[in-house]
Amino acid sequence: MARGLTLADCAKGVGTTRQVWHAWETGKRRPHSRYMPRVREFTDGAIGADAFYPEIKSAA
Repeated sequence: MARGLTLADCAKGVGTTRQVWHAWETGKRRPHSRYMPRVREFTDGAIGADAFYPEIKSAA
């Protein structure tokens, strides 16, 4: 995060663990929908669902 926060700070801010936050950041896992409002609020809207669930492009 640009605000100089640690993984532990971010995880605590949204109510999860450092390991889970790291998995979200690295794309190994996606946050459950119940965490998205917390993530948006904690990051002042800088991170939303689009960061974790990019638009799916259909093969046309």
